[in-house]
Amino acid sequence: MKEQKKIKNKPKINKEITVAELQKLVEKLKEDLKKANARITQLENFIKQNGLRVPESDYKKEEDEEEKKKEKEEKEKERDAEIKMEEIKKKIDNKKMSIGDRINVTLGLLKEEDTYDNRIEIMANLKVVKEILENNPGIKDLNSLNGNKNAAGDNNNT
Repeated sequence: MKEQKKIKNKPKINKEITVAELQKLVEKLKEDLKKANARITQLENFIKQNGLRVPESDYKKEEDEEEKKKEKEEKEKERDAEIKMEEIKKKIDNKKMSIGDRINVTLGLLKEEDTYDNRIEIMANLKVVKEILENNPGIKDLNSLNGNKNAAGDNNNT
């Protein structure tokens, strides 16, 4: 019973804050944050001027890790595209198509739905055509390679 007399409960009333008071508090916190950031910048500059390295924050490390992850994903996509392009190029080489036929296939793909696979195949076709043209500097007329005797006649009808 003695212990109960020693305990004194004092009720604490929650203070109600108006919107205007909250806005003032937010403005004060923003100002404090701005001052703290300015001080951090000042101290970092001082450290750098004295030939020392500023330690990275955990927040910066997380950003760097995310950036590295994105770069890795992009490199993987590029590598996958190159592999797919090489596969398509091998298929094209195996078909032994004439350069005119390759160009016609490429034009046909351009008219089809724009998909990732079509883009890769178009790029592979164009790469093969470019290599053929570079390796055969004497090629001046694509119609002669096309194997299509009506190619010149088609130009006259347009």
